[in-house]
Amino acid sequence: FFRVSLSLVGAAGTTWNNVEKWKSGLISGNSGEKSGAFTAMSGDIGGTGISAVLTGHAGKELIGFLKDIYPETGDARKKAASIAWATRGSRFLQLSMRLTPWGLIFTALQLGGEALYNYSNLDEEQRWLLHCLWGNEPLGWDWSTHSQKLAETTLLPTVLDQGISRCQLDGQAVRSLHLILPGLTESSFDDTSLRWLAELIEAPHRQDVSKGLRQGLSVASASPLTLALEIPEDWQGHNVLLLLRLAVKPALANTYLKADQGYLNYRIPLSMGSLSKPIHASSSVTDEGMTLPVLPIERDHLFEF
Repeated sequence: FFRVSLSLVGAAGTTWNNVEKWKSGLISGNSGEKSGAFTAMSGDIGGTGISAVLTGHAGKELIGFLKDIYPETGDARKKAASIAWATRGSRFLQLSMRLTPWGLIFTALQLGGEALYNYSNLDEEQRWLLHCLWGNEPLGWDWSTHSQKLAETTLLPTVLDQGISRCQLDGQAVRSLHLILPGLTESSFDDTSLRWLAELIEAPHRQDVSKGLRQGLSVASASPLTLALEIPEDWQGHNVLLLLRLAVKPALANTYLKADQGYLNYRIPLSMGSLSKPIHASSSVTDEGMTLPVLPIERDHLFEF
């Protein structure tokens, strides 16, 4: 009973861990991802169902076994236990044998579906190579769309946490974040290249710090353009996040990157005494996140001290 119970827990855990991946594949994947996700999900659910049936039957037989031997005592209890074990154990074994082929089928579906999903699950760069003008499955993009898709694939900004440095204005210790903007240089940057919304979040409070962040802005590197953002000490804390939403337009792009997916969102932990790993963009699915960040970062701001 305990062995089949553990099997059920494992199967249910696997199904639960995979459900979001299969759901995403079914909703937004290509044909291969959808087929693989559906097949693998069927295998996961079927395998969990088999484990649930075996666990339920094992529990039923265990309760019956205890009821059979409970009224007896001494040698009579031993004899009753032997008979109950032989009959009930045999029934459970027969059920297990009948369900074994189904278990193997569902396992094959799960493994085969996951293999198909992984084979078809392409990253952004692979999708661009597949669907571009010279790809194996071109989508007939015009040159403007082609360039925009390429920029959205290869030119997404990254935020690097540089730790504590000295403020250029007053020499105070501040945290320095470097915003790397591939596809932009100091000479190609114009007044429409970058907009942002910066919010300081310490649940349940949210504070708009867009202008404050712009005040401490400087150029750390001209090519690719890298901006140094100064984070004052009083913005930092154990549970504090800086939510930075960027609208970026590299020279290659025709409009802001990922505008149809909520632009580019960065969740930057501001814990004292620890450095964050490189932070990459994620998209937003909220209505609020779909609006264009209102604060422009113009050329003049890059040289304000």
